Amino acid sequence: QAEIVHLREAISDCNAKGMKERKRDLSKRRVVGVTCHSTARPVMERQKFGFLILDESSQFIEPIGFLPISRFGCQVLISAGDPMQLPPTLSGTEM
Repeated sequence: QAEIVHLREAISDCNAKGMKERKRDLSKRRVVGVTCHSTARPVMERQKFGFLILDESSQFIEPIGFLPISRFGCQVLISAGDPMQLPPTLSGTEM
């Protein structure tokens, strides 16, 4: 229960902040986890992250996976997905 309360407070704090303040807070993070959808959010514009975790990777096609690499200048990208939660949309033997 304490974790849920903490999470709700963090979300509330984030929603109360303006875009500039959210961007500044985000730029201070060492690791940022994103979904394909969140790479296009305005708060992510002009952000630079050396290390990114891309979730839901079983649900996107290869070009979408390049978005965080090119947009954020990342040097390390971890792509994760749970095929038991959402079935893969990619198939092939080469990566």
